[in-house]
Amino acid sequence: MMNIILVAAIVSATFIILNILKVILNKYSRRSNFLRLAERKFPMVISVLWLLVFVWAVHFLFNNGAYFKLVATCSVIILSLLAGWYFFKDFIAGIVFRGQNRFVTGDIIQFGDIDGIIESFSLTHVSLQTKEGKLLKIPFSRLSSEIISLNTSSKTFHSDIFVLSTNKKETKKETEIAIWNFLMASPWRISSVSPEVRLEDEDETSYYFEIHIQVRNSDHLNYLTDVLEKRFGKIIPGEKLS
Repeated sequence: MMNIILVAAIVSATFIILNILKVILNKYSRRSNFLRLAERKFPMVISVLWLLVFVWAVHFLFNNGAYFKLVATCSVIILSLLAGWYFFKDFIAGIVFRGQNRFVTGDIIQFGDIDGIIESFSLTHVSLQTKEGKLLKIPFSRLSSEIISLNTSSKTFHSDIFVLSTNKKETKKETEIAIWNFLMASPWRISSVSPEVRLEDEDETSYYFEIHIQVRNSDHLNYLTDVLEKRFGKIIPGEKLS
């Protein structure tokens, strides 16, 4: 009798703890990438944990070697099936998703409270760039369960030219390379188009670099120029390329 009570108490405690963790993840998952990842992995953790609790409970209550081996074998099979489904569900969902939809890189899509531009497709997820410049990797299994809208109103890119004034803290070449590397790492530029950085002029205190850049929209250009000014110097607007 005491064994049954102990098992019931552990099962109840496990249920309560898992539900508390679920509520916490649902509430705070948007605050960090780690918590967002933990929320996605949580269903798999729950399945494995309950399977382990079940195996332990059977062994604890019955303590029968032959019977326990049968239960353990079945549990391993179930666990293997769960693991296989967990790892292959996004791959399978991707095949179905790509077959049902004709999205391509550059499309602007929206689902739930997320919208952005498709940067690339992989076997298991879509890379999506938001208007804030963040790059999100969305599993196909999540996309397949959401209502997705396609915004085709604007696929044009925004090109601009401006001059960046920088202090002479380093050599011309070192400053040019630093600016180019910064632009290449920027999440706001069009990844398929390399930026151009060219020395236009200099005086006793400053270098003046002409920069050609292509971004998704004017908002992205504003984000980029703001960070450039904080990092290097002062932006001097020039004529637009298009």
